[in-house]
Amino acid sequence: MAETLRDLVVSLSLQTDNFTRNIKSVNKQIAEAESQFKLAASGVEGFERSATGLATQLSTLERRLSLQKDAVTQYERALSAANDKLQECFSRQNDYAQRLTDAKTAQQALKEQVAAAAQQVRTYSATLGENDSATIAAKANLDALKAEYRNSCAEVKKLTGQNTALKKTTQNAADAVTDATTKLNTAQAAVRSTQAEINQCNQSLRLAQTNWDAAGKSIDASKAAIVTFGKQIELAESRFKLATAGIKDMDTSVTGLAAKLTLLNDKLRLQRKREACAAGGSAGAFCRYG
Repeated sequence: MAETLRDLVVSLSLQTDNFTRNIKSVNKQIAEAESQFKLAASGVEGFERSATGLATQLSTLERRLSLQKDAVTQYERALSAANDKLQECFSRQNDYAQRLTDAKTAQQALKEQVAAAAQQVRTYSATLGENDSATIAAKANLDALKAEYRNSCAEVKKLTGQNTALKKTTQNAADAVTDATTKLNTAQAAVRSTQAEINQCNQSLRLAQTNWDAAGKSIDASKAAIVTFGKQIELAESRFKLATAGIKDMDTSVTGLAAKLTLLNDKLRLQRKREACAAGGSAGAFCRYG
C-alpha cells in the first residue's frame, strides 16, 4: 500500500513544471531501485547468475528504464521551455534593436534640426538684431529643439543599454538550449543502454532456462535408466536361477560355474553402464540406448 501511494505521489509530482525537483526525484528512485538489487545480492555468491538473481536484475533494469524514460520526458519539457525562452529573447532583441535604430535615426534628424535652428538664430541676430521678434522666436525654437534632442540622446542611451542586456540574455538562453539538448541526449543514451542490458538479461534468462530444462531432462533420463538397470539385474539373476535349477555342486560343477560367471559378467556390465549414466555428459546417450 505504501509503495503504491509513494508511486502515485511521484507520478503526480512529475506532472508539475518544477524541473529540478522532478529530476532529483527520478534520480533518487533510480538509486533506490539499484540499492535494492545490491541488498538482494549481498552475501550471496553467484547471485547475478542465478535464476533469482537474473529475475531480480531484470526487474531492477525494467524499473530503471521506466524511470529513465520519465527523466527523458522531463528533459524534453526542459528543452521545449528553453527553446520557447530563446525564441522570446530573440524576438525581444530584434524588437529593441529596431527601436534603437529608429531612435538613432530620430536623434540624427534632431541634431540636424538643432544645427539649422542655431544657424537661423545667428542669421536673424546679425540681420534683424537680438530683440527682433523673429530672432526671439528663432531662439525659442532652438531651445525647444535642444530639449527634444537631449531627450532623444537619453532614449538612445537607454535603448543601447537594453539592447546590450538583451543580447546577453539571448546568449544565455541559447546556452540553456545547448545544455538542455546535451542532457536530453545523455538521458536518451541511458535509456538505450538500459534497454540493451534488459535484452542481454532476457537472453541470459532464456539460456539459463534452456540449461535448466536440459538438466531436468537429463536427470529424469538418468533416473529412468537406473530403474531400467535395476530391472535388468533382476532379470539376469532370474535367468541364473533358471539356468542352475537342479544343478548340484554349483561351486564345483562346470555348468554351475559357467552360469555364475555369466551372471557376474552381466552384473558388471550393467553396473558400469549405470555409473556412466549417473556421470552425465556423453553417457546420457549411452543411458538412452541401454
